[in-house]
Amino acid sequence: EHSNSLSDTTTTTTPNNTIPGILLFSQPTKFNNALFVPHIRDIAAMQSILQSPKASTSQAIFIHADVTGAYMNDLIMSTGGIAPSYFPPNTPIYSGHFHKPHVVEQPLSAPGVCIRYVGSPYETSLAEAGQDKALLVLDSDCGWSCVERIPLYIGRKHWKAGCIEDLLDLETNANMNVNDSITGSSVQNLVSSGDRVVVSVDQEEVEIVRDRAREDGEICQFDAKVKDLRSIGVSVEIRDAKSGPITRMGSTTHFLTDDSNVNSDIKSDLDWLLVEDMSPQTTWSNFLQNEVERTAISNIT
Repeated sequence: EHSNSLSDTTTTTTPNNTIPGILLFSQPTKFNNALFVPHIRDIAAMQSILQSPKASTSQAIFIHADVTGAYMNDLIMSTGGIAPSYFPPNTPIYSGHFHKPHVVEQPLSAPGVCIRYVGSPYETSLAEAGQDKALLVLDSDCGWSCVERIPLYIGRKHWKAGCIEDLLDLETNANMNVNDSITGSSVQNLVSSGDRVVVSVDQEEVEIVRDRAREDGEICQFDAKVKDLRSIGVSVEIRDAKSGPITRMGSTTHFLTDDSNVNSDIKSDLDWLLVEDMSPQTTWSNFLQNEVERTAISNIT
């Protein structure tokens, strides 16, 4: 078991006898003039590393950390973790941990510090519905700056419908599996087989719509839409809006830090909190299992 102390920070060069591929760092390591710091739960140890000469002389810093002021997701902002003021200014900083792609800046308390959360490559839960996922291409010859951002449209997507109208507005693509294309904006706005739709509606309103449809001798649009989605392999969950409506698509983000203020619907959607503590191997296994369950890939694959 390795230590996370500053004395264990090493400087590494590319070995001559290795095959190019993924490099794994189990301790703080300086490589190609960038400092790579794995997930360290000891905040004091992280603070020491970030304020060390190794960090201040690095062209970029890669971390996996909880930073004060970061978006834990659309609904919650972190009030703990490491303050941005501990990071060196005017240095590209890339972080994992939280799945929402965004930038943390605090000009008054930490001038010149910019921490970029890369985000997860796919939506792991309803809490990430509608987030723009992407692959960042960095150039080590240009100070590890981001030279390209490639949009990603892979894995199961989650959709929120805050009313009947939101549900009816959803467009489907019955002939495409969500893994058929990695890029392409057309995929982003289409509900595909294997996706999950959560609609929050007032059940009394639904019954009124059904009664009107029966009186006019027509099919209820709400029920027809649900049937249509399920027929192409979409998971549809119907929730009673009276128990706490989910956020309507495109609405303003709210930040909740007091758990007592989080309604029951939101609490049930915070399964991403468990994902944050998963190891890379567990996260990958969880993704593959979900893909098998929705028949996007086979067990043999």
